[in-house]
Amino acid sequence: MPARIQLSGCYIHYQPDEVETSRVQFLHKTCSKHKVKKGRFEELKYEALAAVENGVLSGNRFYETAYELIHVMAQCEENLGACECGECVSSAAQIAEEECKYSISGEVYLDSCFISYKYQGDEFGSYSDQDDKEEGGSTKLIAIVIGGITAFSLGIAFCLLMRSCGKKKEVIFTDQHKRKESAAVVRKHDPVNAA
Repeated sequence: MPARIQLSGCYIHYQPDEVETSRVQFLHKTCSKHKVKKGRFEELKYEALAAVENGVLSGNRFYETAYELIHVMAQCEENLGACECGECVSSAAQIAEEECKYSISGEVYLDSCFISYKYQGDEFGSYSDQDDKEEGGSTKLIAIVIGGITAFSLGIAFCLLMRSCGKKKEVIFTDQHKRKESAAVVRKHDPVNAA
């Protein structure tokens, strides 16, 4: 069973000889919950990832640079040539662009290489997905509470309506019963109707 331990700037990888994997097989990614949706951040991130791709193509299997406000790093396995390393880093960069859209930092691990980037400025500002979820959660909670209060109020109104209808039926029944009794009493006492 293959195993890998990744540290910042180095890693160890064990794989039995009989196990074959693709050099660009996707292993793992991490994208920051803090995001930037302003200005030209995505364009700047794209340029920074392109810079690290060019850096590994020059024969360096480990390349690290700061491109404007973005720190980028890439590393390939030692047995990869410059072109293979460039292809691997290019695939990882493409995953970072698609999967970590607007994230201020990200890491992508493929079988033979990894890349990472981190925005180190405040030019674009940022927000957190967590903030959005918390706002959405409090809005949802308010809606649930208001809905509950409304349902409770309607339930009470319905009960009061049913109670008042029941009283009206009771009054009508009592009035009809009293009229029948009084009509029977009048018939008993009225000699003309009694016969």
